[in-house]
Amino acid sequence: MKALSVQHNGTYAETHNLIELATFCEPYDSYFSDTETKRILEQFDLFDQVGRYGGAAKFDPLSKGKTVGGKSMTVAPGVQIAGASFWSDSYLRDLDSFVFKVRSFLDFEKIKFDDGLKSILDRNRKSALMGTWKGKTPLRVVLTKNNSYFRA
Repeated sequence: MKALSVQHNGTYAETHNLIELATFCEPYDSYFSDTETKRILEQFDLFDQVGRYGGAAKFDPLSKGKTVGGKSMTVAPGVQIAGASFWSDSYLRDLDSFVFKVRSFLDFEKIKFDDGLKSILDRNRKSALMGTWKGKTPLRVVLTKNNSYFRA
């Protein structure tokens, strides 16, 4: 969303709050004001959330009794959970859906670079990222294996 705002007007909102960033991007497309988009972003909107920062997160809001993206977790009294992550398949589908939709708004031609993610999925060997990949597992497989978003 910050890249999109920079492309449109050369500025971005100085925040990590995804809902605020979506509001900042509303002039670019109605997608950012859509209720479903806001629901998706709420799942990843807490800065220290495990879902966004993995092992670097300071806490998992679900383990603290917060509802995130319409999901909650019940913890028995006296039980303390530290570093727990509650990740559902729907989170991955929602995140992929959001990322691919927002990336479609970016004009990669304007900056004279290819869309590296699209190149990987399209098996474009002329892309710098694809052409220099040395891993045994193809990048496309790394991105899509066991990911239901790509089975559709």
